[in-house]
Amino acid sequence: EDLYKLLEKSDEFEPIIIVSILNSVHTGKDITRNDLQDNYNFFKSQNKKVVKAYDEEKKEFIPLETFDIDVLFYQQPWGIPKEHDIDKTREFALTCNIYYGLSFFKSDLEFKIFYKKLFLYSQASVIK
Repeated sequence: EDLYKLLEKSDEFEPIIIVSILNSVHTGKDITRNDLQDNYNFFKSQNKKVVKAYDEEKKEFIPLETFDIDVLFYQQPWGIPKEHDIDKTREFALTCNIYYGLSFFKSDLEFKIFYKKLFLYSQASVIK
């Protein structure tokens, strides 16, 4: 929230929230997550600029380069569809992740590789 507000106040940035679905949701394996429309509606109700990166009619992901992104914040490293994979997005955007929690288990190799590919990885407590 704070980062979005800072970027929104700036004349140099035009923040946009891009909502999509996780691979696990798309394949029907995870029913615990809000659906795409719920997430879209939530951000819209908060007066945020929000778009969908999944075409519900065509049942396909929209490539993120379509949105002319310079800086991209991944919310999490898991469940990312191949169309939104960091190997594709880091070719046209600075990729970032702000970790907002504590982990009590060792992350698997897939996550470690993801974090190494980021332009910026930070702890949430650093941002004021």
